[in-house]
Amino acid sequence: MRKNGQAGLRSANPVFRDILLTPQHHIDGVVVALLKKQVPALADYERLLDHKHLLDAIWSEIAALAGKNGIPAEFVKRLIEVQVAMAGKRS
Repeated sequence: MRKNGQAGLRSANPVFRDILLTPQHHIDGVVVALLKKQVPALADYERLLDHKHLLDAIWSEIAALAGKNGIPAEFVKRLIEVQVAMAGKRS
């Protein structure tokens, strides 16, 4: 990818940070496959990343609310698992 004219590496996994390349970087590798598939545009990737940040913020708010009310995160997780299991049995 290029960001502000600087080449860099971007992981498909948003957990990993971008690596902006400098003249000191040297990349060695072996081509194991050549995929002729349209690569998502940078704007698409950034939109997905923004969505991930929004979901992270929502879950952080839920965890904070549970903690504020003395409810352990593991209990909230178990409640969700039970609800999912019950919904699956109704189908």
